[in-house]
Amino acid sequence: MNQFKTLTINDFELLKKYFTLYPQISCDYNISNLLTWGSYYKVQYAIIEDRLFFYNPQFSLLFFPIGKYFHISELCKIYHTFLTQNPNLELVLIPNSFISRNKDINEYCQLIPNLEWSDYVYLSENLVNMKGKKLAKKKNLISQFQRLYPNHSIEKISSSHKDEVLAFAEKWRENKNQIDVVAEFNALKKTFDLWGQIESEGLILRVDGHIAAFSIFSPQNQTMLTEHFEKFDFEIKGAAQMIVYEVAKYAQKNGYILLNREQDMDLEGLRQAKRSYEPLFLVEFFRIAKSLTDSKFVLAQ
Repeated sequence: MNQFKTLTINDFELLKKYFTLYPQISCDYNISNLLTWGSYYKVQYAIIEDRLFFYNPQFSLLFFPIGKYFHISELCKIYHTFLTQNPNLELVLIPNSFISRNKDINEYCQLIPNLEWSDYVYLSENLVNMKGKKLAKKKNLISQFQRLYPNHSIEKISSSHKDEVLAFAEKWRENKNQIDVVAEFNALKKTFDLWGQIESEGLILRVDGHIAAFSIFSPQNQTMLTEHFEKFDFEIKGAAQMIVYEVAKYAQKNGYILLNREQDMDLEGLRQAKRSYEPLFLVEFFRIAKSLTDSKFVLAQ
């Protein structure tokens, strides 16, 4: 669209400015994600009336703007303007807080459930202590891993780990069949290309010197850490649970009360895995679709 330009690493300080003024809890508004996944999807941005908009041209998605909230009528007016340029455009990632502030929103739209955009957020402390009956099995798997591999080690990821981590991820990718697996691998490569320029950090779990699991994450806001990539060796019992535990320890040690483990991408297995860790809450969003009778909008959760 005419007003938008491609997002690059040169826009890091602009992103940092807006997200510091207007902290976000959605992984879609994480700076590292915008500059890595966003590079693959060629995400664009524009500043309109002091609000920061993002646009995904591949899927015709306009993100809810970052900045002081518009009234729903103002937001719809801007959306209508963009529809003249892209008739398939959808306005997405509308937060519950916006809806609650616009009491007359039902005059403009209808609500329809749609939960695949939800982020899973956990208390870091809960994933460290693993208290309670529901987390007992995971705690036992961690204990078994520690007994089976007493010489395991944890190390921080640096740019020098690029080839080793990508080789491990490539092997993992060959054994999985999921949505956006190519996009994910490209985002991982881009993360290493930008290592040191963005705020991503990571941990490697090793067994006998080899990678058993790894995780890459970055700050979401002052109290939340967001995990972007997490892979483990299926043949090493407890490796999956151990890397979650180590990331939670890292988060807690560095003052992050909350850990965002991102979305389930509407994959049933991933959904069950994320729910099994007892999330504190899900970050739920809505979208506006233009296809409604009487010139109104559909607002889909």
